[in-house]
Amino acid sequence: MKPILLVITNSSECPLAIDRAVTLCREHDAELLVAYVHDPQVTESFQRLAMNQGFLGERVGEMVHDALSEDERLRAQGALLAIEKQVTALDVRCRSLETGGQLASAVMRLAFEHDVHHVVIARQSRSVLSRLVFGSPVRDLQRRAPFPVEVIYES
Repeated sequence: MKPILLVITNSSECPLAIDRAVTLCREHDAELLVAYVHDPQVTESFQRLAMNQGFLGERVGEMVHDALSEDERLRAQGALLAIEKQVTALDVRCRSLETGGQLASAVMRLAFEHDVHHVVIARQSRSVLSRLVFGSPVRDLQRRAPFPVEVIYES
């Protein structure tokens, strides 16, 4: 059976999305692919904002960018490992993946590479300002995807 793809975009806990993905895996006797998508535009946006407001100079801005990127990578690996451990303890086959790029494009690429049946995205509630600044790549994905994309709000 085609796998189910669970997408996380930060290292926050996502028990509702995990539960939904596990349920789909059991219903379809499918493997779970847990993917962390790192969007470099997010880190770059924080860096540019701090530099444009005069909080950071260019050299320190680059150091902050590198530190944020490394911190995100380490937190992502920890989150993926914890989810994989939790899901395999529930007797569901599971693999983790890491990728980068704009969310909608990265998820589409992974979904086609792995021929997925269904995508579940764990999402934290965001402010209207955040959606205006960063857009809504999840809505873009839902419009473009030829497979079901289910968004699970965690808070």
